[in-house]
Amino acid sequence: MPLEFIQSFLLGPILKRLDQIYREVRKMSIELDNVTREVAENSSVIDSAIILLQDLSNQIEENQNDTAALQSLADALDMQSNRLAEAIVANTPSEPEPEPVPEPEPVP
Repeated sequence: MPLEFIQSFLLGPILKRLDQIYREVRKMSIELDNVTREVAENSSVIDSAIILLQDLSNQIEENQNDTAALQSLADALDMQSNRLAEAIVANTPSEPEPEPVPEPEPVP
C-alpha cells in the first residue's frame, strides 16, 4: 500500500477523531474547573454561616439576662437580614414577563 493511501484513508479519520476527543476532554476539563470553583465558593459561604451562627449563639448566651443587649442584637440581626434579602433580590435575575394573550375577536 502506498504511504499516501495509508495517511489519507486510514490515519486521516483516526487523527480527526482523536482531535474531536481532545476538544471534548478540554471542554470537560474547563467545566470541571468551573464546578470545582463553585463548590469552593459554596463551602466558603457555608463556613461563614456556621461561624455567624456560632457567634450569634454565644452572644445570646452571654446576654441572656440583659434585655437591652438582646434587643440590640435582634435589631442588628433584622438589619443584616434586610441587607441580605436586598442583595439576593438585586442579584437574582427576574422571570421574563409572559406574553399577553390576545383576546379573541368577537363574532358578529
